[in-house]
Amino acid sequence: MTHKRTRNIFSTSSKEPFRLSRSRLDSDDILHYQKMVVALVETRRLMGEVDKAIVNFPIK
Repeated sequence: MTHKRTRNIFSTSSKEPFRLSRSRLDSDDILHYQKMVVALVETRRLMGEVDKAIVNFPIK
């Protein structure tokens, strides 16, 4: 996946957070966020299944 623009969300500049808070998400940004949320939900579900399957975790 390539991004048409890059944003430094870890910037220490005091002006950077204000600029980001004013920016709007385009459809690609929203789709990317939705995919991340789906991946996290699915990961949590699968980890629950693993925990049920392996009762005595961690295996020693």
